[in-house]
Amino acid sequence: MYPKRILLSIILTAFVFLSIFTFYIKDINFIGSLKIELKAPHNAGLNFFALTALNKKQSFFILNDSNAVLSGYYKEIIMTIEKPDLITNNDSLVLSLNEANFRFCLKDVIEQWKTFTEEGKLNIQFSESIQQSHSFISKINAFLLNTNFSVMPLLIYFFILLIIVSILLLYSIWKSKILMLWNIVEKKYIFLFSIILSILYFFVFFGALDKKDNVWLGGDTWEYQVMAVNLVKGHGVQKLSCIEPFESYKFDNENIDTESYRHFKKAASDNTDTYRTPAYSLFLGLIYFIGGINPANVSLVQLFMLCLVAGLLPLVLSKVWRMKGFLTGCISGFFFLLLYYPRANLIMTEVLLVYFCFLSVWAVITFEQTNKTKYAITVGVFFALTLLTKGMLIIAVFFYFLNLFYVRIIEKQKNLGHKPFIMLMAFLLVILPWSIYASFNNKFIYVEAFSKKQLVTATTKVDSIFEKTKIDTSNIVEMVSLINEIYYENKYWTENRCQFVKQFVEEKPHFIRSADTVLVEFAKGKMNMFFRKHIDYMMIPFFNNKYLYFNFDGFTFLTGQVKTLLLQSNNEYCTDGGWHKDKNAFDHYYYRNDNSEKGSWQRVAIFYYNNPNLIAEIFPSKIFRAYKDFFFYKLLAVLILFNGLTIIMGRFINKKKIFLLLLFAILIPLTLVAVELYSFVLIGLICMAFLLGILLYLKKRNPYLFEVPKFFNLIILNIFLISFIFYGLDRFTFIGDFIVIPTCFLFLAYFLRRFFDARVL
Repeated sequence: MYPKRILLSIILTAFVFLSIFTFYIKDINFIGSLKIELKAPHNAGLNFFALTALNKKQSFFILNDSNAVLSGYYKEIIMTIEKPDLITNNDSLVLSLNEANFRFCLKDVIEQWKTFTEEGKLNIQFSESIQQSHSFISKINAFLLNTNFSVMPLLIYFFILLIIVSILLLYSIWKSKILMLWNIVEKKYIFLFSIILSILYFFVFFGALDKKDNVWLGGDTWEYQVMAVNLVKGHGVQKLSCIEPFESYKFDNENIDTESYRHFKKAASDNTDTYRTPAYSLFLGLIYFIGGINPANVSLVQLFMLCLVAGLLPLVLSKVWRMKGFLTGCISGFFFLLLYYPRANLIMTEVLLVYFCFLSVWAVITFEQTNKTKYAITVGVFFALTLLTKGMLIIAVFFYFLNLFYVRIIEKQKNLGHKPFIMLMAFLLVILPWSIYASFNNKFIYVEAFSKKQLVTATTKVDSIFEKTKIDTSNIVEMVSLINEIYYENKYWTENRCQFVKQFVEEKPHFIRSADTVLVEFAKGKMNMFFRKHIDYMMIPFFNNKYLYFNFDGFTFLTGQVKTLLLQSNNEYCTDGGWHKDKNAFDHYYYRNDNSEKGSWQRVAIFYYNNPNLIAEIFPSKIFRAYKDFFFYKLLAVLILFNGLTIIMGRFINKKKIFLLLLFAILIPLTLVAVELYSFVLIGLICMAFLLGILLYLKKRNPYLFEVPKFFNLIILNIFLISFIFYGLDRFTFIGDFIVIPTCFLFLAYFLRRFFDARVL
């Protein structure tokens, strides 16, 4: 009877908690960070305040005359105006909720949403005017992701403990019945159950989705949208240019990033983008081809893909951990979907990347259990599709292949046969068509009408032009004339490679006419690079007085993004751990001014060698930025550290259940709170867990309390290294959460089993 009483108490506690939470959140419309930007007469008497769930007024924190901020959970945002007659059509309001901007013309707002308070002031409420989903699911998501309370991790942690303890108690009470039911489900119905669960998830979360029919012209979104629309319109693959009328691309006219719009309008009509991998733009193009150019259809498809990942998680994890994996997958799949379903609204690669990563995990597990050739081919294909969506999982794929060939060749496990080679061939057969296309587009091999001898002559002329300290228009015109004289037969050169010089003449006359020595050296280096880089290429005589050049820098395996991204993620402006791109040729970034022809990796190494003080600023900031918003990564790091502690202290801890009680009740919760309050604790926690995990693996000790597939660890390692090498971003980190969440659940379950009979798990 004792376990039943505990279980009943837990169920009643959870019911009371959920009832209070539901009552509290049902009237909440604004959760997270609110910011107001106001353009209106000061004497109009505008005031803002928020209403809590209990109808208490909360004033905004005033930053200046035009800006105010507030954070928390609110029922309503209200604006009062004492003198509405002073408001004109030019007066405006921008209300930002968690970085989503809503713009209003105050004159229109007054006409549409006005009520008068008892004091005679004009009273305007904003909950109905902001087009946001107010479903219960969306409110829970906002509550979990947009909280400033350090107590939130504690609530999540203890709620997870309640779930796990309830399952353990249920198992101990009805063990025989549960095992009998599991045997039936495992043999016949587990796949059907997972499909039904996926469909159920889709209908539950469908109402919470923002189904917008337009796209933000900014970030990376506009590039994928443009390439997809151009593909559907028959202009070819990866065509990043404004070919069709602006309206065809379905951009949001009220939310346009100025710089992105400028790039969009200036792109040449035949501009082929190899900076980005092609899978996602092809995926978008397929959706638009079938259902018309409507971004709302993309949101629905991406939501269903996330539901498939969550719904099939019990099936995949059951292959690894049997019944424990099935139960863990059922719980963690819902958590994963609850946290990340809003990403289905975004025209970004991450949902497709998660989907292919999940299929890769499934294929790897199946291959390792069956050792069949068809599954080896499946693994290779899914690896390739994952990297063609976004190359960020290249480290995990590389180390998996490395380990596979090590086991086959060095350890001579003959049962693998030729399967590693077959897997690699399948991988390359999918990747290589894109690699060849991108490499030729980047002039990996090209034909020119000049020889190296002509190039040497050209560089001599370049040096003579730049002998003067001052550059004027006549020098630049002479330079253009020289290029046209040597490369008159090459359309690619004369139309594209001269753009730098023409920019000097047409757009930067004040720079041209200056006597700035630094600018002279900069321009000289650029022009010399145009000529001299061909001298270093391999040249073979072709036919009809033509020459075949091999530009090995132009070879593209996946994307041409890596070289520039590495420099843009490791420079003097990256002390916040983010990505900082130079806007134009005259920005003072080190890689703009070092005139180095070395590779990006060498230039970054030289940069940190010359600026060792920045190492302690940049790299910790990358780790903090990557993991600060991910509760389950933090929890996994805490569990790995405390498990390492139990390994070090050995039998003493295992025999002292009081220590485990303190661990669950005090040490883990306090650590989670400290992580939220202090950035250095989070940085230290992640790094220590990473190093401890590596150390335990080297000593052939398991950092977990149970067996975890190697590919799981490779994905977690990959995400850490990508954040460390490039920059921290939540879009990178969330990719592995469908692995991290169930691992955390099972980790806690194995810790908790020490309080129960050993037969519970």
